[in-house]
Amino acid sequence: MNFVYILFSFLSAALTFQLAPYKSMGSVRASSLVILLFVGVVVGLKLDFQIMDFVFGGSFVGMASTQRFNRLKVWTASLLFPFLFIQANGVGSSIGGTAGASAFLAISFIFILFLIITKLSHCLRRYIYIRS
Repeated sequence: MNFVYILFSFLSAALTFQLAPYKSMGSVRASSLVILLFVGVVVGLKLDFQIMDFVFGGSFVGMASTQRFNRLKVWTASLLFPFLFIQANGVGSSIGGTAGASAFLAISFIFILFLIITKLSHCLRRYIYIRS
């Protein structure tokens, strides 16, 4: 896996997540703006256009709800997304479907992981409190 794919996925998710809460922006407009911005960067720097698949999926990750997810969760999911996307590439019939499914799986996995960590830490704190 190319480090550039991970970097562009992370940057597009982070930018989309940061822009989405603005009143006139919303997650769909933020995603569109980030994708257009990165098209200009990729074309301007003459990079491999396959990077845009990861930008597209990363912006899907960044469209997660700001009420349920914080930056850390979105950043972690954006780092997981490229691995899931490469594994799922060729399974779906289109890039959008594969990117969307991979983004959903990344966000869901991170949500469940953080939920388990939170529950375990509460149980551990309760156990330590009872024992002392």
